[in-house]
Amino acid sequence: MRSRALPACAAAVLTVALGAASALSAGPAAHATELEGLAPVMLVLDASGSMNERAATETRIDVARKAITTLVDTAPEGSRLGLTVYGTGQSGSTTDRADGCRDVTVVQPVGSARGPDLKAAVQEIRPMGWTPMGPALRKAAAALPTEGPRSIVLVSDGEDTCAPPEPCQVARELAAQGVDMRVHTVGFAADPKTRAQLTCIARASGGTYADAPDAASLERELTRVTQRALRGYEPTGIAVDGGPDPARAAALAPGSYLDELADKEVKYYAMDVPAGYTAYVSGTTISRIKGLEALDVKQIGERGSGFCTSDTGLDQNLSKVVTASVRWTASGTGADGCGRPGRQVFSVTRRGTGPPAPLELQVLLEPQALDPGPAEADIARYTEPGGAARPVVGGGSFASATTLPGSGHYTDTLAPGEWAFYRVRLDWGQSLAFQARVGGGKEIIGVQTHFYNPIREQLAQDSWGVHDTEHIFAKGLDPFATRPVRFRNRSDRQQEVADMLPGWYYIAVSAQGEGELRSLAVDVSVTGSKEPGPVYAHASGPAGSSTPPANESPATRNPIRTEPGLTDSSGRDEKSAAYGGPLVWAGLPAAIVLGAGLAALLLRRRSSRNA
Repeated sequence: MRSRALPACAAAVLTVALGAASALSAGPAAHATELEGLAPVMLVLDASGSMNERAATETRIDVARKAITTLVDTAPEGSRLGLTVYGTGQSGSTTDRADGCRDVTVVQPVGSARGPDLKAAVQEIRPMGWTPMGPALRKAAAALPTEGPRSIVLVSDGEDTCAPPEPCQVARELAAQGVDMRVHTVGFAADPKTRAQLTCIARASGGTYADAPDAASLERELTRVTQRALRGYEPTGIAVDGGPDPARAAALAPGSYLDELADKEVKYYAMDVPAGYTAYVSGTTISRIKGLEALDVKQIGERGSGFCTSDTGLDQNLSKVVTASVRWTASGTGADGCGRPGRQVFSVTRRGTGPPAPLELQVLLEPQALDPGPAEADIARYTEPGGAARPVVGGGSFASATTLPGSGHYTDTLAPGEWAFYRVRLDWGQSLAFQARVGGGKEIIGVQTHFYNPIREQLAQDSWGVHDTEHIFAKGLDPFATRPVRFRNRSDRQQEVADMLPGWYYIAVSAQGEGELRSLAVDVSVTGSKEPGPVYAHASGPAGSSTPPANESPATRNPIRTEPGLTDSSGRDEKSAAYGGPLVWAGLPAAIVLGAGLAALLLRRRSSRNA
């Protein structure tokens, strides 16, 4: 079943270069926060005596050293890796079994993967002892943070030799600590019994198993598994604390902010909107707690009661990021001062479960368009891009989305419980169409493909239960597609048209359920030539004024930023990120299909009192 974004009242975030941005107050708590990096990962390496055996021309431990070195060298910027080993302190003789089954050492705490320490620690490993997988998993988990997404990647060439505890049961214990802890396993030249045990460990914790029968495959699979484990949503922005009521709203300049919301909590923020400008406000919240998650963003009326325009995002999945956004224009008209230039207040409310959740806010402005530019144009048609497939590893959020440089075939893998994000840049005059292909498997899993424009407005969504054969999302004549990026295309509120803007367009693919890795391919077709954008009115000026500052031209061709990311009010470049929306499965067993009544409630709701 396909669910399209509702066309009413497009609400969003638009990146603009405004000279007045730095002059606006950023609120009482507007200091920069340390960005949360990718999810931390602890590597656990088997250094038992069997790792001294030869794999072709090298020993297994030599192959493992090279694989980890390659992993470190190719790890994404901001990766946090650690290393735990077992079997290095005791011999493998039966007389040393008691001590050998406690022989687990964290040789490198979780930290930056870019430094030399981890690679140096790998070179010092000398295999000799037993295989205490269970104790190693417990020690590795204890060395990871206690909250947030985190993973263990276990590499072993043989089964556990120290049970109890049974390593599969230990994996279940770790999983019971929270849905954010997963164990991924890699079997290096593993026999059937070892593969079965490593598969059990992975599946018990919601992780994945990868088989590496030889040296080349170990390097490839270890890198792939670890990069997938690093995927995680990255809340980013300048720290801000929203006010408890409209009178104490936190004043924000255009930029990206980070706050926190408890269940049913309402926070208030304000921004200054000059006459003729359009304001865009977007909220994003992240949750991995079972239950319904909702986010409401509202522009508040002049008297602080009621609202001018609002948007609600909802999601029922286990792993979810929910977005909602509003926009309004300071036209000077509208009931309750909704279109009045000057300071305007908006609120954000979270309705969910569990502890307080991060809230990303984006607050941006767009000047009035004096000349909107070229006429409207039709929706793009998907064109086979041709060429060889290029392997990529998708990011875990919009902030870490992997850049796809244009038309082409891109391949990845997707595990149940994961989201993979990619982004494609469009300039004025360009269009994008794509399709996603997800491979079949033994178990049925629910897969969603989402498509977003630069202002986090969902343009389209496709959901399906993928089982034993490959499923193509948006196949044939009905692809995910845009019209050319033109200002006039915004006035047509049909599907896939809302707020066509230059910038990054995001593709997100997620899987829910259990089972093995699935192949994933994203086929991208970018068409159209770059063209001039609209002519805007002055790009800076005092709040509430339509008069440009002295010595400034009253019009500018394009104040919209064309470089990657968003610029917060401190001038730092920050990528934007979010996904969310209705989850209406098709082709899934009754146990995981949303009922018709609930599905209706989960549809995105938008309303507006001003045009």
